[in-house]
Amino acid sequence: MPNTKTPTQKMGVFQCPYFSRFSLCIQKECEKENYQAVFLQASHITNQVLKDYTKQLAFMGACGIVVCGFEEQSLASDTRRELSECRLPIVFIERTADCYGFDRVLVDSEMGTQMAAKYLLEKGHRHLLYISQSGKTKVENARLERLHRAVRGWKQEKFCSSFSLKEASDMVRRVLEEDKDITEILAGNDIYAIGAVMAVLEKGRRVPEEIEIIGYDDILAGNLSPALSSVKMPIEEMAAYALEIIIMKNTKRQKMVARTVTLEPKLVIRSSR
Repeated sequence: MPNTKTPTQKMGVFQCPYFSRFSLCIQKECEKENYQAVFLQASHITNQVLKDYTKQLAFMGACGIVVCGFEEQSLASDTRRELSECRLPIVFIERTADCYGFDRVLVDSEMGTQMAAKYLLEKGHRHLLYISQSGKTKVENARLERLHRAVRGWKQEKFCSSFSLKEASDMVRRVLEEDKDITEILAGNDIYAIGAVMAVLEKGRRVPEEIEIIGYDDILAGNLSPALSSVKMPIEEMAAYALEIIIMKNTKRQKMVARTVTLEPKLVIRSSR
């Protein structure tokens, strides 16, 4: 528990590339409630990183921890024990593996993929390129499974090893050289979508008149020219619910059961052919 005489309370937040905007949103929410957000970053949030950072934040006197971007397929038993024994409220954001017993803020990201696929079908697209991240977590697997159910027989799937604009651009360029029938690119995030735009324009084709591109997260897509459609993640709501759970756990004296909040994404259409 934090020292009640301290004017601001510290809360630990793990940051990941998927939620570059999440840190700003959680910081704004913390400021409203007189909390101080302390950000610890890592290129990959693994079980070992999670254990190490939990110890560090507990030592710093944090009153709660938000884990954003946990990448492994499961929460190891020793990690689970470390998190339980630190006696801090811990909230996992979206990529939660099998983190049962801990508070979670989830997004039905498969719904986002389904909405995008339905939109493409209604627009008459019949040849899709889907770009996602390799080494897929359960979130990516769920998105891909939903895409498979919605789209049959007219797709290509390519996977990038990192959140690299260049890697995505190079990959899309190679695909377009081999398959000139592609009319739509669905990206797993806005970074890949931007890389796709670069490749399409480099090949002398127009966006969206010849190839329509849809991003995911809607962090950068609206700032491009032309602006891209994207699946908008409710990042502001995610941050607000995460802090609400931390505050509730710190103000209630009795032990509370783990809480799961599930939010929905939204397909934002900006430019279409």
